[in-house]
Amino acid sequence: RKEIFPEEAIGTEIDGWEKAAEKVNARDIWLRLAGLYWQVFDEARAREYWQKAWFVDPNNERVISLRQVVLP
Repeated sequence: RKEIFPEEAIGTEIDGWEKAAEKVNARDIWLRLAGLYWQVFDEARAREYWQKAWFVDPNNERVISLRQVVLP
């Protein structure tokens, strides 16, 4: 039985969301990726994906609230 570590599971989830992002420019995909990268301590990528979400929908409440997390 192979044990799955949280980092591996997050990496798999990131891969799936990045594939979706190649096809669709959607705020929710960018926000999800920003949150996942934040969880694995990749602050630069978290900011990058947050900015993409912000460009799509700058007035969205979820985008604004995540800004406080990813941007110091």
